[in-house]
Amino acid sequence: MTVTTSTALKPLLRLGGVAAIVGGGLRVATAFLPYVPGSAMLESLYAVIDIGLLFGLIAIYLGSAADTGRLGLAGFLVSLAGLASIVGPDAPAFGVDLYQLGSAIFVLGLVPLAVQLVRLRVQRLTGAAWLISAGLGLVSAVSHSTWPFAAAGVALGMGFALGGADLVQTKP
Repeated sequence: MTVTTSTALKPLLRLGGVAAIVGGGLRVATAFLPYVPGSAMLESLYAVIDIGLLFGLIAIYLGSAADTGRLGLAGFLVSLAGLASIVGPDAPAFGVDLYQLGSAIFVLGLVPLAVQLVRLRVQRLTGAAWLISAGLGLVSAVSHSTWPFAAAGVALGMGFALGGADLVQTKP
């Protein structure tokens, strides 16, 4: 079965594109802000980012679902589950940092979707930015350095902003 973008779906994809641009742009900006535990303003900002990325991810996937196949769908579902798990308070449970785990699942789930986007030349810049983000995230985890983590956040945000821009520019 092939999924086509119906006329009724296009306004929803555009709204999701706007959410991706907002969430991605704010994610880029927060890569340069120091984390302050317990800051209500910062937690509110992160909630806006996560919700923007959540709606943006759904729209970016739906806009490319016909092209990305089962591998793209699998990556989307894993990424969606990881992202959904980090929206909200960041309290550890059972000794596990759920934010850190959810973030890793989110970004690693983007990898198969990103590979498909790049391979099939559908939103290539979005896919490339997400792959760069995943690579920098791994460098950060291994090196325990802060600059790859910040750069990974910038690449992640740029991928969403670029994907959102593609959706917003789509003709009716």
